[in-house]
Order: sequence, then structure tokens, then C-alpha cells
Amino acid sequence: MISLWFLTALRVFKRQKTLLFLNLFGLSLGLCSAFIISLYVLNEIRYDRFHKNKDRIYRVNSEAIFKEGSPKVPIGLSEYISRTIPEVEEIVNIRIPRYTRINKDGKFILTNKFITVSDQFFEMFSFNFIEGDPITALNDIHSIVITKSMAEYYFKDELAVGKLLEMNDSRENFLLTVTGVIEDIPKLSSIQADFIGNIELSLETFERQDFKNIRTNWNLPFFETYVLLQPNIKKESVEDKFGPLEGYSLQPLIDVHLKSSHLINAGPTGNLNDVFLFSGIGLGILIIACFNYIILSIGQSSSRGKEIGIKKVAGASRKDIIFQFLLESLLMSILSLIPAVIMVKLFLPKINQLFRTDLELNFWENLWLIGLFISITCAIALISGGHISIILSKLNPIKVLKSDKITGKGQIIFQKILISFQIFVFVTLVSSTLIIVKQIQLGLNKDQGFDQDHLASMRISRRAIVSNFNAFKNELLQSPYIRGVTGGDVPPTNDRGIIPLPQKGNPEIIVYLEGIGVDFDFIQVLDLEITQGRDFTLDFLSDSNNTILNEMAVKTLNLDNPIGEMIEKKEVIGVVKDFHLHSLHSSIAPTQLEIGKAEYIERYLIRYEPGRFAEAREHCQAVLSKMAPDSDFLFQEFSDALGSFYNQEQRLRGITSLFGGFAIVIAMLGLFGHSIFAAKRKTHEMGVRKVFGARSGDMLTLFARDFFILIVLANVLSWLVSYIFMNRWLQNFAYQVNIGGLLFMTVFIFSILIVGLTISWQSMKVSRINPTEIFRHE
Repeated sequence: MISLWFLTALRVFKRQKTLLFLNLFGLSLGLCSAFIISLYVLNEIRYDRFHKNKDRIYRVNSEAIFKEGSPKVPIGLSEYISRTIPEVEEIVNIRIPRYTRINKDGKFILTNKFITVSDQFFEMFSFNFIEGDPITALNDIHSIVITKSMAEYYFKDELAVGKLLEMNDSRENFLLTVTGVIEDIPKLSSIQADFIGNIELSLETFERQDFKNIRTNWNLPFFETYVLLQPNIKKESVEDKFGPLEGYSLQPLIDVHLKSSHLINAGPTGNLNDVFLFSGIGLGILIIACFNYIILSIGQSSSRGKEIGIKKVAGASRKDIIFQFLLESLLMSILSLIPAVIMVKLFLPKINQLFRTDLELNFWENLWLIGLFISITCAIALISGGHISIILSKLNPIKVLKSDKITGKGQIIFQKILISFQIFVFVTLVSSTLIIVKQIQLGLNKDQGFDQDHLASMRISRRAIVSNFNAFKNELLQSPYIRGVTGGDVPPTNDRGIIPLPQKGNPEIIVYLEGIGVDFDFIQVLDLEITQGRDFTLDFLSDSNNTILNEMAVKTLNLDNPIGEMIEKKEVIGVVKDFHLHSLHSSIAPTQLEIGKAEYIERYLIRYEPGRFAEAREHCQAVLSKMAPDSDFLFQEFSDALGSFYNQEQRLRGITSLFGGFAIVIAMLGLFGHSIFAAKRKTHEMGVRKVFGARSGDMLTLFARDFFILIVLANVLSWLVSYIFMNRWLQNFAYQVNIGGLLFMTVFIFSILIVGLTISWQSMKVSRINPTEIFRHE
């Protein structure tokens, strides 16, 4: 019996080649989307789950820093926790230095994967040692643990333990002894590092520079702190014991990756909302692919009426009919599986670029992928073939043999509902993409409070110039194409210096300002508006210890007459109009400007002559090559650098565009197939109307009317859903674009064009039919 079902299915596929192509292509796209989204979602939710004590490890977050909160806390908090909260078994501090270089064959190479940690780090976290002892590896301040890849890179085939590495940080060089080698840290780890040093190295560096009281000052939140709780201890009981230390909370380790995107200075993170959003997109496309199969199967069913009638007369049971159509659906899904996997392989580089991930399609190392893909394929087969198999199995063989018309009014209405849903999905994706694009454009074009025209952003290796800063700057200004240069913690950057200060008149209230170290020309180059007082000037040597506030800082600090006020021994000499340094996700922060030290400068803003960007870039690179030949160099338009604030939105736009394209193609396949069967149903009606004088234009209008109604219904529903969900998405921004009716009307017209192009061939064919051809054999 099974072999007969297989033979019948193959004959059906051979007989209906157009239907086979439409189904195969549609299901392949649906499966491809489902596989890609599944890989992404599973990748995101598996972060940090390889640690043995993952359910007992928590990160301490500060909720008091700005509105967003931060994972950075003062190191003094660790001593308080160990002394007052016995439920905490271990505490680990982590510091990620902003600028570290490792010597390789006489040349220092910049790395962003150097961290310093407490010596209990390898007891708390499960990183596998190849060489060395995890308990004692970081006992010495000048010890360092490196990954297997770095051991091979620096020492080739030699044993790494006992070897020396030279590190440069700030203005100092350190010789560090390799005391351990670990396996490369898994990609699915929130903590990423190639070099792991002792936290004392960072602390002593702070103490030798500007922060003598780093260990005791609770207003220096520069560290991440993780705690390991005793077994069976709930985090709420520990949070309650923070007592007078308001504003601290515990975040489970397994939540760190997906639930930290709102925190400032959190570094690269995932986003739980993205997981839900992309899951919804993938599910939506999978559903419309299934609907495609159902739509085409309903249209095809009229041609299989006699087949079903004869089988039932010959003794086939309802169960046999159901199995026959489910088997056809399963075979179709299996045939779609191969091109779907090929598509995933082809799309994966682009997907990794969009998702900012490193997804891999490796079945041999991840056998569970085979089970996942087969499960999704079988689910599609069941959903796609289930409806039509049940409908056709109920047919009365006598009625079927008398008439081929087995698709009644109910099935035609059901077909139209499915088509409406397909249009709804692709219209919603297109609308959402346009709203995202508008929000990105708002961020790029919004007045930031300073002149962005003819402004370039330059980044070099931090401390590459150091004491030669003024000489370097003067060399840059020698070019006739450069009008101004300023350096410091200048935008665009997502890093924020945090300055806690007591509010005037209410010293018990601590407010947080964003501290920006700049040089004397910052306000002039950016063309900021001074509303009170004056600018920094070299004419007053004391200005290197003075400060300028923005209007928001004056308001936050409750200063009625800010000029002359003392803020941490710095005199306020001026107030500038509010300006925006960050993305539109956040509102303008209260900001304090002060003259930064040369050793901390790595970012510059270059005001160049109109139309002379290339010449300005060439001159800057030549000066840097002469004064610091080993420095990194990045030179770009300020607007391009500003766009980096919207990487997540750019990624979301790309993803919705890609899968929106998938949805449009799948819907077009379904519409095209439906138009073929609709044309067959309406052929006789069209012939009669033509006999009574109807013109081709009238026929065309009649054929397209039903589709137009479907488009209107799908768009109206899409407008409602898009507005609700995208309005909620826009709440992530302090400044939001308006969702206007013009956008939805544009998408409505676009959907009409898509549907019109898809059904035009069949509608024109039917409208031009000669009625004599229809009635010749009647």
C-alpha cells in the first residue's frame, strides 16, 4: 500500500509540474527562514550555560547610574559584600582596560581581549585549563593566563607556561609570566578574553595615575563584580542585605547576554526583544509557506475529484485518503529540505553580518541540528497537508463522480483568508522596515546641537602621541584643508565617563554627570553655543583645572548661578547649550567638560574645508605615520561614525528587509498559483459575459476585484498591528519619528503593485479569451 501511495504521489508531481515548482520554491524559502531563525535563537539562549555553577553566579549591577543603569560598580563594594553577606561564597572583580598592546617580535599589537580579574576567577567560572593550575595561576600580580590560540600564536610549538609576554598599558610596560593556558573561550560566553591578568595590575595602575583612592572611593564605578551564592540561596535575600547601599541588584549570569542591552557601558550584548521579534518573523514566514501549499492544494483538488471517487468506490477508506495526501505533503517537504539547506549555506555569511553573530551549519559537530531540521520539516508537512487531506477524505464518491466541482464556497473563502494572511505578513514587514529606516534617518539628521557639516572623526591608538599632543595637533593644522582640530573623549562613542556629585542644597541626593575630557578647542571646533560665562582658553593656565557644564547639568545640580561654583575643586567658568553625544535611544545627559590629559586622547574631530575630505584624510595619515608609525588609524565622515550608534537598528532593518523579501516572494507564488485556478473557475463566466457584450477591460476589473478586496483587508489589519508594535519599539528612543498615514498609504500602493504584477498574466489571458473556444464542445 505504501509503495502505491509513493507511486501515486510521484505521478501527481510529474503531472503538475507548475504546481510542483511553486510548492517546492515556497516551502524551500519557508524552511530556509525557519532554519536561520532557529540557529540564531538557539545561539542566543545558550549563552553562558556551559559554566558548572551557572545557576548560582550573578553579576552586581548599579541601578543608580543614569536612568539606564550600569554593570560597572566600585571595587569597594566587594569588600562590603564579603564582610556583611555570608550567603555569598565567592566574589570576582573584572576590569577591561580600554587600551592594551602585547609585544610580538618587537612590535606592540593592540588587543581588545585583555582583562584583569580576581584570583578566584577560575574557581567561579568553568574555563578548561590545558597547562597550569587554575587555583594558583593568578596568585602573582605579574602572572597571566592565555588561550590556546594565543599560546600557538606567540610561542608556536613550545610550552607557554613560564614564558614572558610584554604588555603596554597607559605609559608603562609590564613583563608578565604565563602561568596557565586555557582552551579558547567559547563563543557563547559573555566574558571574552585572550589574555587574563591579575586585577592588582589594574588597581596599581590606577593608583600610580589619577585615582589614588581607587580601593576606597565609592564614586569610581570602573569594575564588573560577579558573586557566587551559597547553594539554595535566592538572590532576593542577598539584595535585601545590601542595606544602606541603595541601587544595587543581582543579575543572573544566564541573563547577562540577553538582558543587558539597556545598560550603559555594558559592551556587546544580545537583545531578548530581538529574539522574540525574529522568532515571530520566522514563524510568520513558515506559516505563509504552509498556507501556500494549502492554497495551491485547494486549487488543485478539483482536478483530483474523480481520482478520489474511484479510490473510494474501489474500497479505499478515509484513513487511506488522509495518508495519501499527508505522504504527498511529506514528500514535498522533504524535497524542499535539500534546496532549503543549500540556501541557508549560501545566505549564512550575509546572515552573520546582519545578526552580528558567527552562526555555523556544521551537522557533524552538532547532530542535534539534523533532528531540529527534520522536526521542522515534518511539522510543515503535517500543517500543510493536514487540512486538505481531511477535506478530501470526507468527499462523497457518488457526488464526486457526477461533478468535478469539489471546492465549494467555503473552501474558496478559506483560500482567500489564507491569501489575506500572506499579504498581511509581507505588508507588515515592509511597513516595519520603513518605520525603522525613518527612525535611523531621524537619528542621523537630527540637530545634535553642533555643526556636523564638514566634520570628520579620527581615531588613533590611545596614548600614541602622549606628551607630543600639541605638536601633533599643530602638524595637523598645517594643512590648508584643515580648519580645526580637537581631541579627547569626543563623540561618537558609546563609552561614558560617570561623575557622581551631590546636588546643591540636597547633598544627600547624588546625581550623575557624564564627564568628557576635551582639549581647549573643543567648543570652537564643534561650534557649540556658550550661554553663560566663557570658553576654555590657553590664556588662563588655571583653565586646565576648570570646568564647563551644559544646561542639563546646571539644572540637574540645582545651580541658580553656575558661574564661579566649585565642583570637586573645579571652578565652573561657562555653560553651553545642550548638545547630544549619543544615539536617540537616550535623552541629553547632564554633561561636564574638562581639559583632558594628553595620554588619554585617542579620538579627534577634524573640521575640514568643504569638498576636501580626501585631502584632509591623506594629510592626517601622513602626520601620524611620521610621529607614531605603529599607531592604528581610522578616519571617516562624522555622519558615518554617528551611524555606528544605530548598528542594532541597521541590523534590524536588514533582517526585516531580507525576510520581508522572502515573504513577498512566497506570497507571489501563492497568488500566482491561486490566479491560475481562479482563472479556470471563471473561464465559463467570462465567456457568457463576453457573449452579452462585456469588454476585456470589464473582464479584467471583475477578475481583479476579489484580489483588491483582499489587499484592502490585509492592509487595514497590518496598519493596526504595525502601529501598535512599532510604536512600542519606538519607546526605546528618547526622540521618536511620527508614524504617519502617508507611510501606510505608500505600502498599500506597493502591495497593489505586487499583487497586480503577480496576477496580471492570468487575468489578461482570461479577459482576452474567445467565447467560441469555451462553448464549442457544450
